[in-house]
Amino acid sequence: MSQILILTKNCLADIQLQQDLQKLSFEVFNSCSILDLLEADFDVSQLLRFFKIVILSESLSEPDVSLVMPHLKAYDIFIVRRDHEEPDEK
Repeated sequence: MSQILILTKNCLADIQLQQDLQKLSFEVFNSCSILDLLEADFDVSQLLRFFKIVILSESLSEPDVSLVMPHLKAYDIFIVRRDHEEPDEK
């Protein structure tokens, strides 16, 4: 079973995504507090080593993503940015 971390500003906004992933037999951890720890430069290496995939929620702003990405890139984690906008033709 793969463990997935969803980093979000609003845990309730990502409940449907969490449930959909759990139906696919993923173990999902939905967290606002880990995002706060990353933004405050706390050492979360022991925690992040449990996850194979990190999903950056659509509730995160671009500045939030820019702030946490350097921390996440230090680990062997697959990072996915979830976005609600449909791509244009370009």
